[in-house]
Amino acid sequence: MKRVKDFIYNWNDIIVVLLIILCAVLLINWRIGVIMDYPKAMAESLTPSGEEPQEEPGGAEEPGTEDPEDPEDPEEPEEPEEPDGPADSTVWKDGKLRAKMEVEVPLSNNAYDAVEYLVEIGLFQSYEEYEKVCESEGVDPFGIMAGEYVFDAGSTQADIIHEVVY
Repeated sequence: MKRVKDFIYNWNDIIVVLLIILCAVLLINWRIGVIMDYPKAMAESLTPSGEEPQEEPGGAEEPGTEDPEDPEDPEEPEEPEEPDGPADSTVWKDGKLRAKMEVEVPLSNNAYDAVEYLVEIGLFQSYEEYEKVCESEGVDPFGIMAGEYVFDAGSTQADIIHEVVY
């Protein structure tokens, strides 16, 4: 009996550690699918509500993802802009919005990330263009506010700046 007690006493810590490792391996194996899908779930939760996540450049779009109510998709990339103002594209015509747009500027740690969303949907060609319009309107480009905005057809970039910048 003393031999059994000595064995348990001597190997107790090692056995407990091995049991903990075994439990961890079993738990990870059981939930590996959820663990691997976590980055995708986080990316989807960070996209603006009501919109599909942005595709990587060159990625194929799934058939049937177009919005039947909005024939002009404002998220399609636009042609390069002229330096004086927005070029004619799916979003702009003669420097004014073609159609009413509902936009949700995401909450961000810095102005660049928030403006990058406006660039992605075609309201500005680049962050530099956004800064240039802010300068011409006399507003601070770092004052962009997160929130939901509605821009009517015929709005200019200056109108957009006055809405999203405090």
